[in-house]
Amino acid sequence: MSLIRPMKICIPTFLTTSQKAGIAFYTINLIDALQKVDSENEYYLLTYEGNKEMFDIYKPNFHKIVVPFREKNRLQLRLFIFYYHAFILRRVLKKYKIDLVHIPSTWFVSKSLRTVITIHDIVEFKSNRYSKAFSTIKKSMVKSALANAKNIVTVSEYSKKDLCSIGAKPEKVHVTYNGVNAAAKSVIADRLVETVLKKYKLINKKYFLFIGTAQLHKNIPRLISAFDKFNKEYPDFRLVLAGKKDNARESIARSIQEMSAGENVIQLDYISDEEKDVLIKEAAAFVFVSLHEGFGMPILEANRYKTPLIVSNVSSLPEVAAGTALYVDPLNVNDIYEKMKVIVENPKTINKLVNSAEGNLIRFDWLTTAEKTIDIYKKALL
Repeated sequence: MSLIRPMKICIPTFLTTSQKAGIAFYTINLIDALQKVDSENEYYLLTYEGNKEMFDIYKPNFHKIVVPFREKNRLQLRLFIFYYHAFILRRVLKKYKIDLVHIPSTWFVSKSLRTVITIHDIVEFKSNRYSKAFSTIKKSMVKSALANAKNIVTVSEYSKKDLCSIGAKPEKVHVTYNGVNAAAKSVIADRLVETVLKKYKLINKKYFLFIGTAQLHKNIPRLISAFDKFNKEYPDFRLVLAGKKDNARESIARSIQEMSAGENVIQLDYISDEEKDVLIKEAAAFVFVSLHEGFGMPILEANRYKTPLIVSNVSSLPEVAAGTALYVDPLNVNDIYEKMKVIVENPKTINKLVNSAEGNLIRFDWLTTAEKTIDIYKKALL
């Protein structure tokens, strides 16, 4: 199916929710970048009442289709998506004469639809991120994508290797890195910094920072244990954990209870983008000791503000961080503790790492990602 006219591409955005975590971040930034580089092809974004305002559509070849649905919880949203894909999507594709569907996150792929899908990681094959039942469903989604998608997009060479290890054909899997968030500000007003630090009682406090959903594979209990050891030597430091509570909440609570000074761990729920930028910029270091990541967006966010990094030496994280981080064995609490000490005791090493950040960021550009994605669309229509 080779086209001599512009392509018509449908992008369902239903998993882009108000808490702008990985999938939402990818989808919002990709659509913005596609608008900047593509004035020829037609794009139809499927949104719903709960996320329609998250997409700024400013090009005439981009169209927003709003489904009259508003979710009450995550389960209801997933049931709606399943119903929509199963019973309504084909009618919409036929109405607008769509050539190709791009699903921007893991979902079921129908053999009868010409589809490109982005699979960010296959953590459900590697850790207990989800319940047993939902993990089984996620694995079925991935397997349907491997079997039925025309092309698969993923966000790191590491994730491509993972996908190929479970049966993906290498020629079908294409790597397009995430980019640096164009909306983030390199310079933050002093007043905003003061407001955020005061809100979270961090004025004149030194702190290590983790931002992310509190899931088991994020390895937060070991981070807390390492900080507990460090905190006995440097009691003026704090550990800030920001992000939605998830399946690691109980193990995190136990780890804090076992600390000598559990009050030095500050737990925040979901924070705004502005607050996130301030907390990253002002941190003594961003600590990201996950057991598995498909990409590792916080690394680039720390690079933007030249914030020191302590990062796992596994999965995609060394690929993304390159020479800008201190690396640790995420299973070794003492190693994490020792690298925390390096942050405080060896400023020359840290300055060398953070001064490499700007060069690292050059590799991650949303416009390049958008152009590569368009090429993947074209290959899917050959």
